[in-house]
Amino acid sequence: MKDFPLISPCDYTLKHYVGFIQLFINNEEHEYPIEIKLDDPSNIKTATIYSEKLSNLLEDNKKIISQMLQNSSDLNTFLIDLKDLLEKKEILLSSKKYPLKYISKMIKEFDEIGWDKISNLKSDLHSLTLNINDSYNRNHKLDLIFPYNYNTEVIQIKADIPEKIDNKYFINELSKIVDFYKNIFDKYNNFWSQLEEIDKKTWVIEPLNPPRSSNYRRIIIEKKCSINIQVNPNNPRSFPIYQFMGSDDLVQKWTMILINKQHQWNINISIYENLKKILNIEFPQKEKMSLSDISDACGICYSHYLTIEKDDKLEKLLPDKQCKNVKCSQPYHYKCIFEWLRSLTTTKKSFNYLYGKCPYCEEMITLPIN
Repeated sequence: MKDFPLISPCDYTLKHYVGFIQLFINNEEHEYPIEIKLDDPSNIKTATIYSEKLSNLLEDNKKIISQMLQNSSDLNTFLIDLKDLLEKKEILLSSKKYPLKYISKMIKEFDEIGWDKISNLKSDLHSLTLNINDSYNRNHKLDLIFPYNYNTEVIQIKADIPEKIDNKYFINELSKIVDFYKNIFDKYNNFWSQLEEIDKKTWVIEPLNPPRSSNYRRIIIEKKCSINIQVNPNNPRSFPIYQFMGSDDLVQKWTMILINKQHQWNINISIYENLKKILNIEFPQKEKMSLSDISDACGICYSHYLTIEKDDKLEKLLPDKQCKNVKCSQPYHYKCIFEWLRSLTTTKKSFNYLYGKCPYCEEMITLPIN
């Protein structure tokens, strides 16, 4: 690019750029690694910006950057505006001086809650992690970012829980934050216990290494068939939202079994025990099966797992769409088959669905536009 010679596209699609952005701060030039991803190379408005070293600045100015994207005509213009914004913010941040009363208040609060609960404390006292145990002795981490005016501005808090909490009205006292989140963690003890039993006693293929905020599990039922269940965090033993995934005949078979026996669901026993009893199965174990037993590789990317970004985290997904032709039954990742169909001029779009041909057998494939 004309004004950013250290940033270049990764391939011919012009959807992925990497390199360095140069910022002039306090009479010194600094280079920061940066990565830019575009859904459409002709549309800058939906671009995603990554930079580990600038992550705090990018996060703190997310709304401003989003507005800049909307107002920019191309990537070069946007980067000029972004460079100007980051330089101003970095200069302001580097000139900040914490008052002594701020540091004294922080140290007093650390003493009150216990230094053993504190980790990842930055030398500038701007951020830290609180380690809190719930009544089941699970360890939870709270990531805190402190404002420069600690007495009047709100602390930013990130917690791995299945609900979003508005911290807008928080009183800025660490002890009250700890007490508040202890109650939140205990609120979800039964929810986490249900999922932990499923994780321990079944083969969960999605999500891999699930965060505590995740309320779904995709479980193997038999070869080439799985069930995706979504658990209600506030009523975890209730009948879950479910979807069987696999070939049409297996999906129909297991769906009918569950529909016909749904009335047998017992909220006094766990989700795992309910599924085991109603489906009348012993859940397959990972040690006794291979990945190829549960799913063929995607017919487009030729991989079992596809890595995607969801809620600022990376997830690995197995193929979840399948050709309806029983002689084909080729599986695909949703994202792969979506991009494939969208690239074909013969694909038709109607009522939020794409209608196109299977890349293997050329039978009709219908795909919802998520």
